[in-house]
Amino acid sequence: MENNNKIPKILKLSLFLCLLGIFSGGILSLVNEFTEKIVEQNKIKAELKEVLSSGVEEESLLLVENVKNSAIKKMYRAQTTDAIPCYVFVVEDKNPFTTVKTIIVVEITTEKILNIKVSPGSTSHNKDNLMEESNFGVIGENIASFNEKFQIVTGATDSSKSVKRCLEAVYNELSMMTGKATFKALKQCLPEITNYEYTFVIDDKEVTLLLKYNESNKTFEYLKTLSGEIKEEVIDECKALAIMNFPTEYIKNVYNDASGTLLTIVTDKGYKGTIVAEVKIYNKRIIDFTLKESNENYHRNPNYTYEGNVEDYIFEQYSLGIKDTIVTGATVTSLAINHLLLMAEHYITSLGGTNNG
Repeated sequence: MENNNKIPKILKLSLFLCLLGIFSGGILSLVNEFTEKIVEQNKIKAELKEVLSSGVEEESLLLVENVKNSAIKKMYRAQTTDAIPCYVFVVEDKNPFTTVKTIIVVEITTEKILNIKVSPGSTSHNKDNLMEESNFGVIGENIASFNEKFQIVTGATDSSKSVKRCLEAVYNELSMMTGKATFKALKQCLPEITNYEYTFVIDDKEVTLLLKYNESNKTFEYLKTLSGEIKEEVIDECKALAIMNFPTEYIKNVYNDASGTLLTIVTDKGYKGTIVAEVKIYNKRIIDFTLKESNENYHRNPNYTYEGNVEDYIFEQYSLGIKDTIVTGATVTSLAINHLLLMAEHYITSLGGTNNG
């Protein structure tokens, strides 16, 4: 007797094809999703390569959110390869022939245009090379006054005008940014000689930041805000201002060993530039002083009241408790040496010690 419970062959085939379709669709969806991610990643890498070709360090790139101008596709805070804090803008403008994409780098503090890179394929007249090589006459100019200096690339007028509109978009974006900082004062934090307290005026209020100076690459690291309030987007601007206003009088480094502490101290009290000295401290007292660098050429001055090295005589007097000695014929150098000794005394005081006086 025939079993009526058997599934008809046509139904089995339909069910198999249905399951196969679902499975194939799922696989195709996963492949598409994976492919889209690869395409997107490659696109990001290509754009990043373009950004880096404008002369900025990859490790320094920080994406800025909430950009107001729609022509600006990406905006970063960064540092150039010369350690200059900057903004990097990826900007696009569509003209009747093509879409022009530019990378524009602007120094944070001065708002000078540091670089303009035009992406290949931004002209319809085979002028890509000219566009890529051109600085449009505005490199080094302030973004606010670029319009007066801007130069059109011959044979690529429409594309040049697009670049100009990209610059206008950057200028408008920067104009809308708030919280501009101006430098007011600083002091070195002793005995933490790499730390500096910088006071800025931001939105008509004083804000003091603790910044750490890195001697190897001449840059500042933000540690914390000591007073007032600061917006995140202004920190790089403050660091840039700190570099511009780095002190010419400071303790450069400290070396400790069993024989004591060796300070390297810099001052600009000299007549012809900075003077650098090494000061040896033992048991919280200054025991030696050596001039390392000076543009004074004071050793060859014949009008001395002392025949030996000026610093030796002044330190000899200092060791006897006689401060502020002036050598005739080397007055400015004498003042600088006395100032260096005073800076060493301040360092000793910061450690809770006394000095040679």
